[in-house]
Amino acid sequence: MRVSRPLASLRHPIHSRGLSTTARYAQRVPVRTEVPLSRNIPQVDYLGGTAAVASLAMRLVKILVVGGVTVVGVGTVAFEGLHQYIETGPLSIPSRGNDEYGWEDEVQGWTGGPKGGTDPRLGWKARHAIRAAWMCQSWGAGDASVSSGRQGFFEPDYFAVRGMIGVDPTIVRPDRGYEMANAFLTAALDAARAKGLVFPPALSVLRTPGPPTSQSASAGHSNTSATQGDPAVVDLLLLKAGALERMGSSDSLSHAKEIYEQVVSAIHSDADPIHEARIMRLAGKVGSLCARMGDGDEALAWWGWGLSRVGLELPSKTTEVKAELRSWFGKSPAPVEQPTLPTSLPPPILRATISLLTTASTHLATRSHIAAASSLQTTALALLPAPRPIPRADPSTAGMILHHTWLEQRSALLTLHLASTTYAQGRPAVNLATIASARADQVLEAIEPLPRVYTRALKPASQLLRRDALLTAAEASYTRALLLERQPEPPLELIAECFERSMTLSALESGKTEAKAMGSEWEKYYESFARVKEKLGQSVE
Repeated sequence: MRVSRPLASLRHPIHSRGLSTTARYAQRVPVRTEVPLSRNIPQVDYLGGTAAVASLAMRLVKILVVGGVTVVGVGTVAFEGLHQYIETGPLSIPSRGNDEYGWEDEVQGWTGGPKGGTDPRLGWKARHAIRAAWMCQSWGAGDASVSSGRQGFFEPDYFAVRGMIGVDPTIVRPDRGYEMANAFLTAALDAARAKGLVFPPALSVLRTPGPPTSQSASAGHSNTSATQGDPAVVDLLLLKAGALERMGSSDSLSHAKEIYEQVVSAIHSDADPIHEARIMRLAGKVGSLCARMGDGDEALAWWGWGLSRVGLELPSKTTEVKAELRSWFGKSPAPVEQPTLPTSLPPPILRATISLLTTASTHLATRSHIAAASSLQTTALALLPAPRPIPRADPSTAGMILHHTWLEQRSALLTLHLASTTYAQGRPAVNLATIASARADQVLEAIEPLPRVYTRALKPASQLLRRDALLTAAEASYTRALLLERQPEPPLELIAECFERSMTLSALESGKTEAKAMGSEWEKYYESFARVKEKLGQSVE
């Protein structure tokens, strides 16, 4: 008999007997409770990364915008600040003035006239173009070797003095700054034309070469105010002609000559001393351009026309040829007839007259017309007052003292030229060279260093005068040494001192300290000094 186990049915709880199998299984599985995450465990936030990228992008955009605005603002302020500095600084010198000695009228104006600066009537664009032209002309615009010009270029300031012989047009080119200045000035002229400013009448293509004739003079008197052109336009034309003149190609020289002639034809009927002196200076410029282009006859015609306005004439070529023939056949040449000198000339006209006589005599001397050149030099010296000490300048007499110093410097220069032509005619010239050297040294004592009273309108003229005085003193000392060296018993020590002084003055004028940078003139003086020092050493041995 099988014994039952009554407790076997009690293995499971009584309340679970009625549950299903699935329910009973779920009841046996342990329940998992949520445990809070530790604070040290990093949490992954996928939306937070996108927001960070967007924030960084916004920051970059903000930096770029603020930086761009700052750069544009600083650049604009710097640009306008530079232009205003030029407007109120270098260009602020008044021009077209009516002072007694005419210094303001000799200042190259930049359309501002007596007030200086640029003319507001030209507008914002034209005024900025004028200032940009000044920057290019004064500060340069890159290497001259990148110039786009063709043959015929040469450095103007050098070859205007020493001629064009031996210049290789494929090597020497102008400063590109002058080319860019010409482009800016052309833009300014176009803007002035668009503004309605009056231009001088254009020259006729059928005109005969040379200065204005009496017919054109009478026509100019009939309607002077309408034919002169606006003063600002005249300034722009003269600035453009100056840039073309310094570029130095045959085309630019011809264009500059045409512009100068256009201005002369418009203003040559003025009669007051200031404008008369300006006309004579322009006649000298046109003549110099003709000489540089190889047309000596037209150059003499322009110089003679300028001198005729004060009653002077150039010696005729017939007289020069007859004198040379008499000298060739052993007879002493007859002296060239001296013209009747004007009794008195206003200061600006006197300076313009002396400049024309000096330029014409130099041209004739370099072309072997020695007697005619000597005659012009004598005429110019006769127009100058007797040499006297130069007083110290003060603000009330600065213009007068500068005029007096200018005359003394030209006296030294003309005496030096006269010494050269006198020696070329076979006559002693050491005394003339000594006088020229002494006068040049006297001028240097008054102009070096520049007195502080020479400000504003007097500063450009005084700086040019200082340069000319240094060049004249150096060349006078050099010429004196050469003439002394050719004497039968040359004083070698004195000659060496003269050559050494020429070297010192040439270095001072160049403003350089290295020998290679002082220029060809300094090298010429040094070679002469070394030659004489070698002779001195041989004489001691």
